[in-house]
Amino acid sequence: MLLGHALSRVSYQLHNDYRRIKTLTHRLERLVDQAPLPMLMSIRHGQISFYNQRFEQLFTPPTQSEQSYELTDFVEGKDEATQILLKTISSLRVTRTLIVYGLENKQAYQLHVTPWFGEHGQVHGFTVIFNNVDEIFHQSEQLQLHNQQLQLQIDESNEAQAFIGRKLKIPLEKIIDSLEPIDPLTLTAQGKKTLNTLITTSQSMLTVLNETLATEEVEVRKTRLSIETVDIYKLSKEVSNLVTQEIRQQGLELIYFFAPDCPRYIETDYIRLHHILLNMLKNAISFTTSGYVALTVDRIPEDKVTRISNQPLASNNDTTMPAQTSYWIRFSVKDTGAIITPERKNQLVNILNQSNHNLVEDSNIGLSDANSFAQLLGGFIELSNTVDKETIFSLYLPYPHTTYQSVYHRCSQLPHIHLIAIINQPLVAEHLQRLCEYLTISVTIYSTLDRATVQQLKNKLKQDEQTIIPVLLLDYEYSESITLSAHASNKYSEQQEVLNDLVATPSLPKILLSMKLERHIPSILLGQYDGFLTKPLDASLLLSELLRLTLFARKTLNILVKHQYDSSLSFVEDIPKKEILSPLILVVEDSPTNQKIACKMLSKLGYRSIVAEDGQQALEKLKSQREEISLILMDCRMPVMDGLQATQVIRSQGDKIPIVALTANNTEEDREACMQVGMDEFLSKPISKKDLESVLQSFIQ
Repeated sequence: MLLGHALSRVSYQLHNDYRRIKTLTHRLERLVDQAPLPMLMSIRHGQISFYNQRFEQLFTPPTQSEQSYELTDFVEGKDEATQILLKTISSLRVTRTLIVYGLENKQAYQLHVTPWFGEHGQVHGFTVIFNNVDEIFHQSEQLQLHNQQLQLQIDESNEAQAFIGRKLKIPLEKIIDSLEPIDPLTLTAQGKKTLNTLITTSQSMLTVLNETLATEEVEVRKTRLSIETVDIYKLSKEVSNLVTQEIRQQGLELIYFFAPDCPRYIETDYIRLHHILLNMLKNAISFTTSGYVALTVDRIPEDKVTRISNQPLASNNDTTMPAQTSYWIRFSVKDTGAIITPERKNQLVNILNQSNHNLVEDSNIGLSDANSFAQLLGGFIELSNTVDKETIFSLYLPYPHTTYQSVYHRCSQLPHIHLIAIINQPLVAEHLQRLCEYLTISVTIYSTLDRATVQQLKNKLKQDEQTIIPVLLLDYEYSESITLSAHASNKYSEQQEVLNDLVATPSLPKILLSMKLERHIPSILLGQYDGFLTKPLDASLLLSELLRLTLFARKTLNILVKHQYDSSLSFVEDIPKKEILSPLILVVEDSPTNQKIACKMLSKLGYRSIVAEDGQQALEKLKSQREEISLILMDCRMPVMDGLQATQVIRSQGDKIPIVALTANNTEEDREACMQVGMDEFLSKPISKKDLESVLQSFIQ
């Protein structure tokens, strides 16, 4: 009886186990064996122990073969790393998803490999599920191909712009450089008219070309930023140069100033910043009929950071401004246009806060876009309170770094110079005073003159003639206004007489500053001056002129100190002749036209020059006149021996003479090639007189 009960219990348990096994088998057939996805199982070493029907349909393994198979017999990895992982699957301890391709059908699959473990944590095998992603991969490849085609179109467009710049801009600049040195006094009336037409037309074409290449019409909200290190000194000068011709035509004065304590480089988007400043300047010009337009770049003092950070626009949700910023850069555009009424001011503020561009009037789209770009760069544009007729739009950009590289460099010669400036524009006078204080140049600025003031100045100069070298800087527009008003009153007549007396002072170097071009100044007047600068006053060019005009006097002072002379400068004839010669520049250039242009520029800048037609001649002239030559202007592409080869020879001889490259191809590759062979600086053709003067002054003291 007991045995019967036991057998019954065993039979019942066996029946339950059978039913359970049958249920599991049914589930296995439904869920695994008949699943639409290929599945398999493998043992720990990678051999396949089971696969479902879908796997058999896709990969057709021989069912009767006793040979064991692995994953790599049916699929291969998309790359070498995936293939190695498939071959060493026994080392896998976590679930991995891999991209593989079928060896026969070449279709792409997403492979999910999951290890399963025993009681003691050891890997017993793996379950593998395949997911066909071939269609998705084909779509992705088509999208990539489409993107490549779009990028190719963009590259072709960029190449077309570069082609325009190379084939049109450079020859146009050469025409202008060739026309400007022509003296109108040597031409007939018809010739003068023709020359003026050619110069005006060429400059207008160059302005249009620059604006075309620099303008990028892009929808603001869809813009992708390209953050990089930007030279804001160079950028702001480029923008001011773009509007110089337009301002001259309207009879306005352009003022530009880059503060000495302002960092030269910041991290921002070059194209967007260029767009903002150009729009702000053009907006100021359009509303100004008389007076001036000024662009000032400076760094905001720390005590004003909190106030700026709390501005409504600075906290706009669309900005990328850092949460905490210690420093700000301010680009201010000031003009003397029409007075802004409170209603107009409110309208402009609404434009600056405008988020829907479709609601903005056409005349203000540039200003609205400029503010949108400013917000994308983490900053904002502010309309300041107006004083009299002055309106100020200021762009604020965050600057998180405390260190900076200054634009203006102090040198030991500057404290020996005393600048006498006659300028009746208060803003320019303020900028000049600030610059001279930074560079330790003693300066006296006058807005008006009288006999007592000039006499006091002459007495001061005579008293300090052994230690200080005076230089006069005269605003031509101020001088012209005195001349035009000379017959209006005795006061103006006295000012003209006093000014003429000061200009006629012997041994006083004089610089004329004007909004007009040099060729538009009467030659008789120009003959009274030793240097000429155009407005806006370029601080770097002013420093170059000051150092150039005082070069001989500074050498004389050094000789005085060396020989301990106590007398005045009347013993100049006893100074060795070598001391009074201006620096000699070796011009290495194969083009006769370029030779003449370069030598004429050097002559105007106060330098002597000799010419070599190729690199071999340059080596010979350098060998015979090495003690005289101060610097080499080296063309890169010449017959016989090019500039790169000649520079290598010079450097291999241990000669450290400054070598400045001259090339028509202003690319990064050309610049890098010149620097690698040992050149010191790089100038692109056609040579700019301002750039040439700045480079020469930096190497020749």
